[in-house]
Amino acid sequence: MTLQQLIQLLKQAERPEQIETYRTQITQLIPEVSIMFEYDQNNRYHQYDLWTHTLMTVCDLSNDLDDVVYLAALLHDIGKVESRCRGNRENDRQSHYYGHPQVSARIVKQQIIPRLLQSDRTMDDQMVHDLVWLVEHHDDALPSECSRVKRIREKIGGRLFQMWMELQIADARAHVILPKVLNRIVICEKWLAYTD
Repeated sequence: MTLQQLIQLLKQAERPEQIETYRTQITQLIPEVSIMFEYDQNNRYHQYDLWTHTLMTVCDLSNDLDDVVYLAALLHDIGKVESRCRGNRENDRQSHYYGHPQVSARIVKQQIIPRLLQSDRTMDDQMVHDLVWLVEHHDDALPSECSRVKRIREKIGGRLFQMWMELQIADARAHVILPKVLNRIVICEKWLAYTD
């Protein structure tokens, strides 16, 4: 499987099973994804194992977005296993993943992108930049002040901002929809619809 074939698969998939069928081929292209298979997240915000959550995120994206969004969705939580820890409160038996977006971005930047670039020259500098940025910021909370959100949008550009909101929404929908998650979806949908 080539990178372009993977992206087309991710774009066209409507259900996780359609991607799961190609697990072996995906692993040959990006071996790091295997760490997510059947990984129990042990967290109240997650009803799915890590791989299923990832595939649900991919499948929630519409099929007409920029290619990089699908790859970011596939890799956004790849650093969770490495960043797993216990909470600070006594009796907290859940797993937590503080800093996992930064760990995921490091894995993508240092391990995955160099290998993909060796086998596929279709990744340009812009795609590399956007992929790392989206993975690193996929879980960022938006500030509540409109002026601050508008400044972020101006700083990163409307195209990247729109992709970021699409990824945030798809990721949130693949969670248990608790009030905090629902609030994230509502805010991101509001800013996705925003036009100057």
